[in-house]
Amino acid sequence: RPDHVDRGRAQAHGAEVIWEDGYPWAMHEGTDPMAEYEAIRTGTGIWDLFSTCKYEVTGTDAGRLIQRRFTNKIDGMSDGSVRYGAFVNADGTMIDDGNVYRFADDRYWVMINSAAIDDWFRETAEGLDARVAHRTQDLAMISVQGPTSQATLQPLVERDLGELGYFRFWPKETT
Repeated sequence: RPDHVDRGRAQAHGAEVIWEDGYPWAMHEGTDPMAEYEAIRTGTGIWDLFSTCKYEVTGTDAGRLIQRRFTNKIDGMSDGSVRYGAFVNADGTMIDDGNVYRFADDRYWVMINSAAIDDWFRETAEGLDARVAHRTQDLAMISVQGPTSQATLQPLVERDLGELGYFRFWPKETT
C-alpha cells in the first residue's frame, strides 16, 4: 500500500521523503548519508522495496516473451536463478533495467522500476502462449544488505542461507 510507510515518524527523525509513482521514498534517514552508507557497508541494512514493480510471467512461452525485450540471456537459467539486465522497446531503446527470476520453465518474475507497462507486455506477448500478471500490490520486497546480513537473517529462516549462491533464490516457499 502507498501509505505503508509511517512518513510522519520518518520525517520526525529528519528523513527527507519524496513521492515517486505513488509511493513514498525516504531519501535518507535523517543522519549523515555517509554514515548510513558506512553502516550498510560494515553491518546490515534493510531497505523496503515494496514499490518495485513486480510481474509474474507464466505459460509455455514465458521465457520467449521475456527474451523478446530483455538484453541478458534467458536460455540456460536454472530454477532459482536470477539475471540482471536491460529491458528494451521493440526498436532497442532501453526502458528500464531489472531482474528476471526463474521459478520454472513456465514461470518467471520480472522486477523493474517502471510502473504501468502492462500494454508493453501485452504487445510483446502477441502470438505467444504467455500471460503477464501485475503483482506489485500482492508481493512485498525487502532487501537486506551488507556483510552481516546473512548472520542477521539466519535465525529467522528454517533453511541454511549458506545454500544460496549469488543471484540465487529458493523457487519453493520456505519459512
